[in-house]
Amino acid sequence: MAKVTGYMFMLFGLTTIVQGVPYVTVQQGQLFGETLDFNEDGLSAKVDVFKGIPYAEPPIRFAAPRPKEPWVGDWNATRFSTCCIQPPVDPWRPWELHKTVDEDCLFLNIYAPNPKPTNASVMVYIHGGSFSSGTAMDNDLSGVPMAAFEGVIVVVINYRLNVFGFFSTGDSVAPGNFGLLDQAEAFKWVKDNIQAFGGDQSRVTIYGESAGAGSVDLHRFSKYSRDLFDQAIIQSGSAVAWWGYRNDPTFDREQAFSLGRAVNCETDDTQELVQCLRGVSADELYRAHRTSLHSWRPNVDGVFLNEPPHDMLLRGDFKQSPVMVGFNKDEGTLFYPYFFPGYIGEEDPPYISRERFDFLTNAAIRQTGEFTNELIENAVKQQYIDWSKVDNASADYFLDFIPIYGDLTFSCAALDILRASSHPEERVFQYFFTHVPSTSYYERGDQGTGWFLAGHVEDVPFVFGWDFNTDIKDLHYWTPEERNLSRKMMKFWANFAKTGDPSKTSVTDQPANGDMEWPSFSVPDLYYKELSLDMPVGRGVKADECALWGDFLEELRLTLVSMGEVELQWREDYTSWKKDLEKWRTEFSSYEKYKHCS
Repeated sequence: MAKVTGYMFMLFGLTTIVQGVPYVTVQQGQLFGETLDFNEDGLSAKVDVFKGIPYAEPPIRFAAPRPKEPWVGDWNATRFSTCCIQPPVDPWRPWELHKTVDEDCLFLNIYAPNPKPTNASVMVYIHGGSFSSGTAMDNDLSGVPMAAFEGVIVVVINYRLNVFGFFSTGDSVAPGNFGLLDQAEAFKWVKDNIQAFGGDQSRVTIYGESAGAGSVDLHRFSKYSRDLFDQAIIQSGSAVAWWGYRNDPTFDREQAFSLGRAVNCETDDTQELVQCLRGVSADELYRAHRTSLHSWRPNVDGVFLNEPPHDMLLRGDFKQSPVMVGFNKDEGTLFYPYFFPGYIGEEDPPYISRERFDFLTNAAIRQTGEFTNELIENAVKQQYIDWSKVDNASADYFLDFIPIYGDLTFSCAALDILRASSHPEERVFQYFFTHVPSTSYYERGDQGTGWFLAGHVEDVPFVFGWDFNTDIKDLHYWTPEERNLSRKMMKFWANFAKTGDPSKTSVTDQPANGDMEWPSFSVPDLYYKELSLDMPVGRGVKADECALWGDFLEELRLTLVSMGEVELQWREDYTSWKKDLEKWRTEFSSYEKYKHCS
């Protein structure tokens, strides 16, 4: 009888509750989820949750996604589906197990207020993970708190990762960006179907963190997908960061053939290579990719992306819409575990001597692939070192290095996006997350790493309201003040989705004052909102540091590259000689003062 009643509503394309189960009719057929009771912070509400909805057909390896065909019967959307192929364990978060991974992973989850809203704003989240890991199929990214508190619909999506999502032959045979095309296919599905859940298809905000933020920004540049959403929130990432994309077909081609040789696909023809790779088991292909240390990421493929985002940024060729962009104060702690893995899971950070600091700084700069030499590296150190402690041989440079990697990798590219996006027609908003949480994102219960400060990803638990999520709240300690901070951040994100202004709950409101005040970013005002317990407004965050990484180092590189090889070598030798001379003078002065010759 329940099924008959459900199909009666199918005729009208409505959401209904059949014996306590929410049924929804979408273009592919009917699905059902579950209704959860939400009782937190004095609010008693219900949220309809639909997990593991397929938005595309099972993908063909190294091919664009295909729209989802109609299904037969009722789709059971009460449980998470498979994760896309990735490592089974995150070494930084060992409790996070992706037990079920598969290439058939193009699913999404929807969290919607109950009763069904009318034209609710829609927020589509893209997870991070360096384009190589992460999943929507995780209670950490539950949209229940946001849907309950703010009345928006939250959608969280899977997309293909690593070699499966970003493999490229450097030509049209396998152009790449399959993971980004997956995301675009999910946006299409949301546009076509979100009204059945009570959403407004004309008010879709995409948001993401880290690689998810880079993805969001790339969709702003992509003419393939920029019309599939309306606004964007970019958290600790950018299309124009050094890691955001690659434009080197020759490198992609060489890497593709290298992968082929690793799995006995010996050929010099890309068509034959792809055909052979499609016959290799997913496990074997992934192991070969991991063993070979291949790097797959977004590229200029001629389908999703026709030219480098840097070029498009200069001429303003990207989606013109409200955008919110920000980063965290201590993003650079992300770099330490790669060099000091023994400190993962520890409460105290590694000690960074001056020698280690010099090594890490040089390694970080060289990681970008930009031209560098000793003069460039010394210019960076000049900007960031606390020079009051350099005479102390035992000084710890742990804090000195953090902003170097953070600015190089996240902050300054975000400021480039903010400056380019700021114009009178569209409002732009910047945030700076500075709060050091009581429990890090990288801690769970009594496990994890406790020295990440206001580091990479530490904003995500506050945006998703972890302490209001009954599935994980007992494993993650927050103070009452932090719960209040999370409520405010969820309000900001939802307000932006509703109005294009994080300080306004409705388009008819005046901008808020006090803690909720958030002026727009503009040049020359450079206003930003500090996300901390005090919630102040500031201006010009990272202006000095990003002037170094921007115009100054660019001019220095051009100057150095234009020098003759002999002149450049002379300058480096002269710099080294000056250091040796200073050391000699010090030693000679000491000798003069204390000599005991007869």
